[in-house]
Amino acid sequence: MIHLLGGLLLVLGGGALGLGYERRKRREQRCIRETLRALGELRAGVCRLRTPLPLLLSALRENPRLFPPGTEWVDTGDFDGDWADMAERTELNGECKRALVALGRSISRGAEEERAFDEAELSLHRCEQRMEDELRRLGRLPGALGFSLGALLAILLA
Repeated sequence: MIHLLGGLLLVLGGGALGLGYERRKRREQRCIRETLRALGELRAGVCRLRTPLPLLLSALRENPRLFPPGTEWVDTGDFDGDWADMAERTELNGECKRALVALGRSISRGAEEERAFDEAELSLHRCEQRMEDELRRLGRLPGALGFSLGALLAILLA
């Protein structure tokens, strides 16, 4: 009976690993979409409304869509570093984080804002498209592989 229970736990554990991978990818995709929406609001404030950056950043603190849960703006007086720290705390993957850091660097150096936002949004759209393609290509494969791995371990250990 204990062997059966142990085998079942191995199968379910393997399945949970596979399904967890898929869930993590979907969460990353959702985070990219939220970040794109946030960049649209940030672009409107910076480029169109010409809101001063300190006022805009204080408004950003109060808008949970602009910063994922658990992420908040910490102002130490070094915009470049603060922005990079905020980007690192998001759930985005490496390329998306680099796009956000580059955007913050461009804004802090007074570069052309429209172009900086265009580049960041283009990079995030590419990340989102790759994520969609990967999820579509993999389908249910991670979950099935996880369950198969668990079953294989259960058979080997039985």
